[in-house]
Amino acid sequence: MGIRDHARLIQQIVGTRDVRKAFRSIEDSVTKMGKSPLEWLAALPPLEQSVAALIESARASNQSSDDLQFWIAELNLRLCELEKLTVRFAPWASTKFRMLRATTEQQGKWIADLSLATADRIYSEIAESLNGESETTVHEGTAENTSRELLREALAASRAHAAQAAAALNGIAAYSDELASGMDFSLVYDEPRTLITIGF
Repeated sequence: MGIRDHARLIQQIVGTRDVRKAFRSIEDSVTKMGKSPLEWLAALPPLEQSVAALIESARASNQSSDDLQFWIAELNLRLCELEKLTVRFAPWASTKFRMLRATTEQQGKWIADLSLATADRIYSEIAESLNGESETTVHEGTAENTSRELLREALAASRAHAAQAAAALNGIAAYSDELASGMDFSLVYDEPRTLITIGF
C-alpha cells in the first residue's frame, strides 16, 4: 500500500472537524506530488509537516479512534522510511543536502534511472558534476564548499550501501538457486505420465 492509499484510508476514518481540517493539508500535498520520482521527493518535506500537524490534531481530539491513530502513525513511518532511503541511495535528491546545479531534467533522469545496477555510474556522474561546480565557482564561500563536500561524502556512503545491497541480493539469489537445484522430486515424479503426483 502506497502513500496515496494511506491518505485515502485516513480520509475515510477521519472523524472530527478539526482533524478533517488538518487532513486537508495532507490532501493538498498528495495532490501536488506529481508523477515523476523527483517531484515526489521534492514534495516529501511539506507532506511530513502536514502529517506532523495531523498527528497533533488527532492527539488533541478526544474522539480520534485507534484505527485513525494507527494509520496516521503508519503513514508517518512510511514517509520517514522513504526519507531514509533517499538519504541512503539518492542523497542529492534529499532536502538534507544542498541542491546540485545540474538541470532538473538531469536530476530527474538520475532518479528515474537509479537502480543497484546503475548506481555506480550515476554516483560517478554526480561526482563529476560536483567537481565541475568546484572548478567553476572557485571564489564561493566556505559554507558552499562544505556543503558540496558533505554531499560528496554522502555519495561515497551511497556507493557503499548500493554495493552491500547488491551483494546481499546476489547472495540470496545464489542460495535460492542452490535450494532449487538441490531438490529431488523423484519420489513424487510419475515418469510415465511426466507429472508430479501430490496425492493418492
